Amino acid sequence: MPYCYYCGAKMERRDKFCPECGKEAVAKKLDKEEEAKLPLSRKILRSLQNITDTPDHTQEIANDDIDLGRSFAMFSYLGPLLLVPVIASRGSRYSRFHVGQGLNLFLALIIYSAVVAIFFALTSWIPMFGNFFRAIYDILEAFGIIFYVVLAVRGIRNSTDGKARELPFVGQFHIVRY
Repeated sequence: MPYCYYCGAKMERRDKFCPECGKEAVAKKLDKEEEAKLPLSRKILRSLQNITDTPDHTQEIANDDIDLGRSFAMFSYLGPLLLVPVIASRGSRYSRFHVGQGLNLFLALIIYSAVVAIFFALTSWIPMFGNFFRAIYDILEAFGIIFYVVLAVRGIRNSTDGKARELPFVGQFHIVRY
């Protein structure tokens, strides 16, 4: 995804002018020196855009298949309910794609929760700091759940919009072939 040479705003490939500053699009990426001159808000925005700009596999799937699997694909992101699209729309590549993304997300939550629980089990026996580590455990679990919910909502939105976009962080692993 290209960015404006002058202000750093995100642009579409077909844009001839920047939607933010209105200057003509220049086919040049920012070097480190120019990127350092950007305001902090633009740097943060660009970092978030780089994280959330994930590969889109929608073109690899037929439109009929998307229409067929769209109604069941959203269940893929609701934990154990990912079995619904597995059973209901077996032949749909679109549903299999979202089942794979949902399975990645669910497994990431389980692994994260297990690691945090082991951390708590190893640190809770310390006499003076037991309650402190309990609070840290609760905070880490809350972050994990918030992370899961945010990515699940994004996956549900992608599935209902007819898009086959990978989820950030966990979408790059392909457990289920689509």
